[in-house]
Amino acid sequence: MAGARAKTENNDPNPADLRAADPLDRDFTAPAPNRKWITDPTCVRTYQSFTYVAFIVDCFSEKIVSWHASIKWDVELVDVARRMALWRRPHEATPPDATSSSTTPTSGRNTPACASHLRIEGIRLQSAA
Repeated sequence: MAGARAKTENNDPNPADLRAADPLDRDFTAPAPNRKWITDPTCVRTYQSFTYVAFIVDCFSEKIVSWHASIKWDVELVDVARRMALWRRPHEATPPDATSSSTTPTSGRNTPACASHLRIEGIRLQSAA
């Protein structure tokens, strides 16, 4: 259509929104592999709806160590990717200090189910100083 403008969306965060704590204090460096992981959940528009994908990235190598796709945006989206990353890492390696630091408020890392799973795996979440 001549003269039609594309619809734009405002992706700026609302300062009034509650955001999850940032245990890494925006420090995405790591001294060795498998010491610090971050999650990056995102959504992809498809023909019929959306597909949600969570990536687990090793901060040392900056490589994706695991991912999971789903049609639902929930805690399982990140948790399944995290469990796959834990399964794939060498068992003799030191567990990561923190497995998630996402700017997405709904990434699900502060839920009781997530905290319980992290304790079982021996993973420590660092608290921001």
